[in-house]
Amino acid sequence: MDKQKKEPAKSELNVGLLIVLCAMIAAMSFFGAIVVLFTSGAASSMMAGLGAVFVGSVGVLCALVVAMQKRNRRTSEEEYEEMYKAQKASYLVLKRNFEELSDILYDMEENGSLPT
Repeated sequence: MDKQKKEPAKSELNVGLLIVLCAMIAAMSFFGAIVVLFTSGAASSMMAGLGAVFVGSVGVLCALVVAMQKRNRRTSEEEYEEMYKAQKASYLVLKRNFEELSDILYDMEENGSLPT
């Protein structure tokens, strides 16, 4: 059970690092395009390359964020289901115990041995 809990933490860490890496690449390519624009206006191929890197990294960044949100939502739904099942089991045990106690008290009342 510990291995199952530790493994998602590793993958979440990897996704988090990929998000940071993509954000850094997007920022560097954006600022690089701004620098190229202001320093040499004729370098359109360099601008196009930096723009493509920027768009690609932003696309990957968005995909990673959406995947992380889906995983978090799925995890919270699984935790809710586990908690719901545990509460239902607890309720059923309490109900059974109450019914048994009620039957015992009813039998004691019928026999006339109910302590007062």
